[in-house]
Amino acid sequence: GGAHGLVTQQHFLEWWGYGAFFLVTAVCLIGFGLALITNAVDPRYMPGDVNRIRRLMYALGAIGNIGILGLYVLTRTGGIPLGPGSGSVESVGAIDVVAKAAELLAVAGLAVLLVKTRPRRTTG
Repeated sequence: GGAHGLVTQQHFLEWWGYGAFFLVTAVCLIGFGLALITNAVDPRYMPGDVNRIRRLMYALGAIGNIGILGLYVLTRTGGIPLGPGSGSVESVGAIDVVAKAAELLAVAGLAVLLVKTRPRRTTG
């Protein structure tokens, strides 16, 4: 999220839509990370099946990060899908590699959390 935040201003200069995308992405990724670190889904404050809510959060986080990774691959191979830079292929930068590595690690970690929190089957 921090990497997306660092390049938000630069993308606003290119087009408001690019800037808005990077701003929203940064806020969502940082907020999601804080929710995970602080264990925001606390049974003392959340009614219902907390494990189910946590699993949903892990799944949505993984899907979101996979979506960001997919869009990155698209903009580096097929070109930017919309806006004034539509069709142009972006170059790979050092900050991109850091951000994509963090997103891949996040997806792997979230997959592990999903496996570890899966409901246990009871026999009988």
